Amino acid sequence: MSLKFNIDKKDISKQKLLQDSDIKTDLITHAVKLTSSYIKANPGISSDRIVTFLSDIKKTLEEVFEEKKKQNPAVPIGESVFQDHLVCLEDGEKVKVLGPYLKKFDMSFEEYKKKWNLPDSYPSVSPSYSLFRRELALKNKLGHPNKKSKENMF
Repeated sequence: MSLKFNIDKKDISKQKLLQDSDIKTDLITHAVKLTSSYIKANPGISSDRIVTFLSDIKKTLEEVFEEKKKQNPAVPIGESVFQDHLVCLEDGEKVKVLGPYLKKFDMSFEEYKKKWNLPDSYPSVSPSYSLFRRELALKNKLGHPNKKSKENMF
């Protein structure tokens, strides 16, 4: 008996990236869709072969989704912080501030640090931009209460 349906990992891996919590649900959904297509393409298939096919699909899908979870950084972590910019480990884009940029990936800065196993001291803002903001705050006397203004309030 020749099989008319082949599992192609490349086709499956083109699916959107999935969140970890959705993987089991999506594995089942994909397995059902593939099995349904397989049965339609192979009428009269035995129930034993369907069980084997489901097992093969599950294994293949788990491998594909595991590969997605084991993403490599766009640049080595040690080469991601520069004086005037940070390099996003997700896609290699140069940014001054990571927080807003990570919304593109539906990720917070804390999730980003956890995913890439970054230390707590890892900056979310480029050093030069952080210095610029600090100087601007000092120039505008932000964070330093003005004693005269407090005295005049009462």
